[in-house]
Amino acid sequence: MTRALIIATTISPLTMVVVVVVVVVVVVVVVVEVVVYVVVIVVVVVVVVVVAVVVVVVVVGLVVVVVVVVVVHVVVVEVVVAVVEEVVLVVVVVIVVVVVVVVVVVVVIVLVVVVSYWVNTSRKLEILNEKRRLRSRRFLNRFIDEYVKQIIFTEKKDFTLEIARDRQNDVVYGRKKLDIPLQRLYHGTNRFSQKVMISACMR
Repeated sequence: MTRALIIATTISPLTMVVVVVVVVVVVVVVVVEVVVYVVVIVVVVVVVVVVAVVVVVVVVGLVVVVVVVVVVHVVVVEVVVAVVEEVVLVVVVVIVVVVVVVVVVVVVIVLVVVVSYWVNTSRKLEILNEKRRLRSRRFLNRFIDEYVKQIIFTEKKDFTLEIARDRQNDVVYGRKKLDIPLQRLYHGTNRFSQKVMISACMR
């Protein structure tokens, strides 16, 4: 204790100043080193964080781009396929409708032609039958007149000829004598046998 006091009392002021300066310098150096270390650590951390963020952003961006490209490709392909299918379906439906319409038109035209031909043929046959019937009536009238004249001039006086006509049904009845029943001599549908029938009736 006494020695320390002696030593302390023997240190000069200059030495004290030097010691203080040295201590201050040491403290400043230590503080500066600590600050430098802290700054370096902070900078490294910041750089690492920034690099990590950049890497994450780049990776996420690439993933998003890939996903978007894949989704867009799939959607576009599906849309194109759907549109092509719809177009093909519409074309097929249009072709079927056109074919059906053409077939219906052809069938209608054929039916119209057949019906027109049948109507014209029926009308022509009707006109021809009417002409034949008119010719048959004229022929029958001439034949009856000639036959009556022949009977009157050649047969005996006790012979009586009676002829009746149903003009509505175009039928001729006749009898040779009044005491025998009327016989049908002619019908309009049988022209070629009328002379034979009348001749047979008159005998």
